[in-house]
Amino acid sequence: MIQSEGMMHMPPPGFSADVPPPPQRFKPWFVNLPEIFMISVLVVGFNATIKLTIKGQVEEQKNKELEKEKLQTELAFLRNQVSPHFLMNTLNNIHALVDLNPKNAKESKVKSLEEKHPESKFMRVHRSYIVNTDKIATVERFRIVFDEKVFIPVSENYKGKFNVFLKNKFLE
Repeated sequence: MIQSEGMMHMPPPGFSADVPPPPQRFKPWFVNLPEIFMISVLVVGFNATIKLTIKGQVEEQKNKELEKEKLQTELAFLRNQVSPHFLMNTLNNIHALVDLNPKNAKESKVKSLEEKHPESKFMRVHRSYIVNTDKIATVERFRIVFDEKVFIPVSENYKGKFNVFLKNKFLE
């Protein structure tokens, strides 16, 4: 029993006054140095892993966007190549050429195609192009526009002839 200020108290069960105090759990900081070093290495490692993961995801997203843009550009290029106006014009030219002279169809040049088509409907505007004048939508700085995505250049050699055509078309 313990007496304090004239009162008697019973100690709680299992308590003994002879039990020494618990040992000190904290060590000086330099004793914990290896543990501190290991924790620091782990924190730095986790930080680096997170940064590299985020950087990889950002680069992967950029690569996906570039690939998507590349595919869209290639698709637009292919659409321009297979435009209905070009395709129809080319097929008509080939059909007419084969009908007129099947043996010489392989050796034929644009010049011979130009000669075989009526000047009132077809006009040569470039060494590689003969266009159907009825299909021209607009003209922008010596470029013929068939629709919003199909352009054909008018070369220097054919600008004079093309200007005369435009003047006649708009004066009619």
